Amino acid sequence: MPKGEFMSAELKIAVDSMKCIPCGVCVLICPKDALMINERGVEQIKGCNGCELCVKYCPLVAIEVKKE
Repeated sequence: MPKGEFMSAELKIAVDSMKCIPCGVCVLICPKDALMINERGVEQIKGCNGCELCVKYCPLVAIEVKKE
């Protein structure tokens, strides 16, 4: 099964606020539009499909995808 095609567990995108500089790369790269930037930084607003593009392209390695 290709990564992100189907996930049975709920996935949470964890952003390390000590590393994140809200550059917006993760928001732009996410194919599910699951992330947004607000006054608190980057937050997950929709379900994650597990593709981990946000993890791969985050310039400060501030994102992790976790199963809940």
